[in-house]
Amino acid sequence: YDVIATIPVGNYPNGVAFSPDGTKAYVTNRGGHSVSVIDTNTHTLNALKPTVTDYDGFQPAGVAFSLDGTKAYVANSCLCSLGTKKVVSVIDTADNSFVEHITVGVKPFGVAVSPDGTKAYVTNGGDDTVSVIRTADNTVIDTDAGAGGINGIAVGDAPNTVAFSPDGTKAAVTNSGATTVGGFRYTLSIIDTTNYNIITTITGLGDRPRGVAFSPDGT
Repeated sequence: YDVIATIPVGNYPNGVAFSPDGTKAYVTNRGGHSVSVIDTNTHTLNALKPTVTDYDGFQPAGVAFSLDGTKAYVANSCLCSLGTKKVVSVIDTADNSFVEHITVGVKPFGVAVSPDGTKAYVTNGGDDTVSVIRTADNTVIDTDAGAGGINGIAVGDAPNTVAFSPDGTKAAVTNSGATTVGGFRYTLSIIDTTNYNIITTITGLGDRPRGVAFSPDGT
């Protein structure tokens, strides 16, 4: 349990994700409006491009790599007047450059890519929804056929983090807001990823739940 390296990054580091091949880690710097690129073999910042700053996003929070490792999705949580609101930025991992942005819900925060790599789920803390991005063309899927809001799945108050079950049939979302929704607050929404409906809402959690993860067997 020894600390083998301490790596300086940007201001207020928030999220971290490893590339599928394990050679690279992206760290979102929420206060620095940037993404730090770490080479995991040397535990140092990338020599060619240590920081991604040239993208349309402010206060980056969650980050996730595509299944093939060619792209990274960054949720930008800023509600301020600076920059573009309601944006998920896409980074080309070949050269660590910004390539496009995707308009999602209000105040996107967490992001996770499905086990089969076909979709990215984004929690929108400002409008209590989860946006579903089709990774093949980076378009937002209209989930109104399920339990959806406008282009988003309606969940609890201030959704924060999202995670997929190992088989990809379920997604769990922590709702960290204090507003009572459906008679409860501080809940966990379980989404059926086949139809975007809410399977169940788990109550009785502690104060402001944030992170969530499934066990390896999914139970």
